[in-house]
Amino acid sequence: MSIIGLYYGIIHTIYMLIIGFILLFNNNITYLSILLVIIILNIFVNLVFHNCPLTCLEEKYLKNSHNSNKLKKMKQMNIMYNCNHCYENQLDILINVYIMFLSKIIFLLFGVIRSH
Repeated sequence: MSIIGLYYGIIHTIYMLIIGFILLFNNNITYLSILLVIIILNIFVNLVFHNCPLTCLEEKYLKNSHNSNKLKKMKQMNIMYNCNHCYENQLDILINVYIMFLSKIIFLLFGVIRSH
């Protein structure tokens, strides 16, 4: 295993955990909107490269990634396994996260509007 590959794996994990933590525990519309823009940029990069840049770096140095490990486990358990493409799975996750952020922002805005 490469130290650089582990570094990219840890960065990838921290990125996902921070996004989830902010989604769950932050109600500041400004911060949520900034992260929504970051997620939109991440979706755009995935569409352009047909892969997540952090996943590419993990695969380059580790010959493996979080996403490929997850797909292998899903294939072993016969859960939602249709093909070997990580690209569709990554886009599905990013679009779901985008929808969750957008929904939270909308609900918070309706809460602010109702209180005035």
